[in-house]
Amino acid sequence: MTVTRQEFEDAVAAYWGAKRLQEEQSAIRDAQGAGTAPGAADPAGPRRIRAKR
Repeated sequence: MTVTRQEFEDAVAAYWGAKRLQEEQSAIRDAQGAGTAPGAADPAGPRRIRAKR
C-alpha cells in the first residue's frame, strides 16, 4: 500500500493534535483535583493497595 506525502503529513498532524488535546485535558483534570481529598478527582475513588500475603 502506498501512502502519499500528504496522507503522511495529515496523519502526523492528527497524532500531534490528539496528543496535545490529551495533555490539555490532563492538565485540566489535575487542576480540578488540586487541593482536594485524595482520590476526589478520580471518579473511581481512591485506590487501595493490597498487602502481599
